[in-house]
Amino acid sequence: MAAGILGMASFAFAQDVNEALDFEDLGFNSRLFSAARPAGLAGAYTTAGDDVHTLVYNPAGLSRVRRIEASVGFQYERNNVRNVFYGSTASVDHTSTNLDYASIAYPFPTYRGSLVGAFGVYREYSAYLDLINRGFNTATQTQDDFVLQQSGSIFSYNVGFGVDLSPTLSTGASFFILDGTVNALTQWSYQVIGPLNQGDIREHFLLDDLQVDVDGYGGRLGIQFSPHNKFRFGAALTTPIWINLEGDAFTEELLYLEDDPDEMYTDVALIDIDYRLPYRIDAGVSFTPEYFLISVDAGYADWTQSSINRTRLRDDNLEPVQREVVDVRAGVEVNIPGRPFRIRAGYAYVPYPLHYLQADRIEGAAITKASIDTERQLLAFGFGGLVGRVLTLDAAYQYIMGERSISTLKDDRALHRFLLSGSYRF
Repeated sequence: MAAGILGMASFAFAQDVNEALDFEDLGFNSRLFSAARPAGLAGAYTTAGDDVHTLVYNPAGLSRVRRIEASVGFQYERNNVRNVFYGSTASVDHTSTNLDYASIAYPFPTYRGSLVGAFGVYREYSAYLDLINRGFNTATQTQDDFVLQQSGSIFSYNVGFGVDLSPTLSTGASFFILDGTVNALTQWSYQVIGPLNQGDIREHFLLDDLQVDVDGYGGRLGIQFSPHNKFRFGAALTTPIWINLEGDAFTEELLYLEDDPDEMYTDVALIDIDYRLPYRIDAGVSFTPEYFLISVDAGYADWTQSSINRTRLRDDNLEPVQREVVDVRAGVEVNIPGRPFRIRAGYAYVPYPLHYLQADRIEGAAITKASIDTERQLLAFGFGGLVGRVLTLDAAYQYIMGERSISTLKDDRALHRFLLSGSYRF
């Protein structure tokens, strides 16, 4: 992020493209799969849902809610980022515990069919990230040290409805407002290794302390078709999402000079940046034979259409630095015969929208197309049970992994998420 929102001075063209890192560092291209039941199915919930959580997956599914439902959930994350920078390895763990969501659905009385309204607050994006790039830079003959400590969550406040158009067809819509904060502390330094003359820079240290408020908005439209009571087809369209970051950053710069007095500079800069995330289309099918639910989803988003301050991000050859992605999610849920208990498992293939890495965040070197050593993937497991016919408790675990590399850097990430949810139906 130091190359993007933390670099507030004017940028040359090659540096502007580095701002694509903001999408990844801030979590904008890694939407969270909220709530334990959908998470246990690896997010394959476009047609599988019959609860309040369809509000954020496919609002057409709200039409299947038959009783007033209130639900709340929490999640725990452990994020490991392992970087190999010029052959030196640094691994950092970061843990966080947050509210996952709180929501309610209300079925309105109707003469026929169904009309259900819902409201919910869901944790949409996670900005929690710690990473270190540390090693001897053979290109500049310096010992480089880059440290990023970032925290923050971005929540979506959703309101929507689902309605039956016929016994086999339903539709729905939702609108959401984003709100959150991000705090980031970046420290980088380099130390020259080798002979120096008087007045030469021996060591350069820079600290950026950033605090921003995040606001945004978007919407979803959904449809479901049930030609048979065991099959369901559906699709959901998420509109472009507009996000604004406003805040300030304090910068402190220290220059340690050879045989001369050291120099120190401070500055405070205002931040006001607009992001635009692209349209997203999800389509899915679910099959419910006896004691089973099988659900498969596919999603498409053209991240080349994303922009910062109305500018699309391209390299010196005018090639987009983000790409079109198609992700696939599949989940299975098994009802234990004679028991109010379910177990779940799921898998998702979720490619990186950003297939570039920055060669050196200290230099601000232009990002370089990366080799995708292991495309980002997700494994999920979960279970749930009914207590007293009105209370449902669900838990899920997700493991998300991926690895990319360029000549100077190897980026290996692993995220562990534990989710716990409770729903009460009146």
